[in-house]
Amino acid sequence: MFDKICSAVVIAACAIVAACSSSPVAVDLSPSQDGVRLDYRAPDAETAVRLSAEIGAASGLETVHDPSDARRFSVEVGRDARRSMYPLAASVGGGRWFIYAPGLLPQCFGRNEVRIGLAGGAASSASCEPDAYLIAHLKNQTPPGAVLSPEREGVGGAIEIAAVQSLELLSERLGPAPGSSHVIGVSVTPDAPSGIVAHVDREGAVLFEVRPSFEAGLNADVLRTQVRPLLRHELFHRWNMTRVAADDGVPTWFYEGAAEYTGGLISLEVGDFSAVEYEWVLGAMLNRCRVATGAAGLEAAGQGRVYDYDCGAVASWLLDLDLRRQGADHYAFWRALVSRAARSGTGRYGRDDIDAVLEQMGWDAPTWRLFLKGGSPERLVEAVGAAGGAIVHEGAAGDYRIALLHPLLAANCESASYGFFDEPAGVTLDVDTVCEVLPSRARISRVAGVDVAADARGAYLAARRTCDQAKTLTIIANDVPVVLQCAALPEPTASFRILDAGLREGVHDAV
Repeated sequence: MFDKICSAVVIAACAIVAACSSSPVAVDLSPSQDGVRLDYRAPDAETAVRLSAEIGAASGLETVHDPSDARRFSVEVGRDARRSMYPLAASVGGGRWFIYAPGLLPQCFGRNEVRIGLAGGAASSASCEPDAYLIAHLKNQTPPGAVLSPEREGVGGAIEIAAVQSLELLSERLGPAPGSSHVIGVSVTPDAPSGIVAHVDREGAVLFEVRPSFEAGLNADVLRTQVRPLLRHELFHRWNMTRVAADDGVPTWFYEGAAEYTGGLISLEVGDFSAVEYEWVLGAMLNRCRVATGAAGLEAAGQGRVYDYDCGAVASWLLDLDLRRQGADHYAFWRALVSRAARSGTGRYGRDDIDAVLEQMGWDAPTWRLFLKGGSPERLVEAVGAAGGAIVHEGAAGDYRIALLHPLLAANCESASYGFFDEPAGVTLDVDTVCEVLPSRARISRVAGVDVAADARGAYLAARRTCDQAKTLTIIANDVPVVLQCAALPEPTASFRILDAGLREGVHDAV
């Protein structure tokens, strides 16, 4: 997409803040074949040396000084250049870019507004927040949920259609978002960390990064089960991670899990998930969490993909069940918590605020607290039943899919996210599972010759027999044979199955 960037580059709009006098530091942005080049001109040589050092330290990139002018220096920003999880520069098409201010404009040079020259052309004012993507004003008013990608088909178009509805639902339930941005960018790039990922910054701007292979494989099921739930997850972060955010003492699973639960819950409410599908998804998250935490409970766990997202989403579901028993729900809780944090003057909520909101509203949360503190499967089954749901613990059957697929994927793949969804044609891996030996969005239909969706136990036993005699085995993924390295396959552990998540009112099961 970089060879199609027009010369009149426009910086992506991210927020509106009070403008002040123009920055004494001039910045010129020029697209390059591998990303973008930023040329800086400071008011004097001493400032140039200081800023160059700050930008190099903040971005991790090399800064190059102009030998003919001590006030000038530059930095080449590749498409894969990142600070933490954030891309430092991301094209969202049509000559528009997201520029991550903390990496390339440290503290916005002490100003609210930065002057940006566009490919050597006239400079324009760009509003800047220290912890956000670079802010610039678009010529036309950007409506809420507008997607900056010029494409009206594919993933950009799908996100734009879903964003307006999702924002309306969230605003009805949570009130106005604390962050000021209503902008979403979609960057299609082979440098995306996985098939599709998204980030939200402190102003509420959302950037999706999508691999071309992912966009090429879009279909109705991918949109409804992966793209739109992820969009709703990120949009929820506009309330709980932008201008209002958690204290350092609040565990990641609390706010990430709430967003993950919201992404699925809205998808259930609007019909992207049927009740049966969503209960399977919740059950898969509960089982992954149980394997990771054991009986000790979530409070004893550390950090990681399973704890923060799977365990966190289950915790939010259980809290929602508790609140619904008393006439409230997940949204009412977060509306009260966000409002409390906004009124505090700090924009922060901590553990005491969480307890205070529960206490002030007269809400009890016994099922949620049991999950946090741990206990036997039987106690959790009983508590969920009392809260209006229904789950069973299949102690005898075990989960042969987990016992089979997790070790095989761990031995052959790069990431530690090995969730999957049952489909009639096989078992589809989560979109954020990175596995170069498998096709994109792999759907595994057979392992060692056995249909894994129809007979997980048979596939598990066949794989054990094969690996007892050989170092490799063959699976069928997306109708193509793939040879995997064998792995030790432990005995399956017992698993939970959700019969009724307690959320079925007004929801229709898929045919």
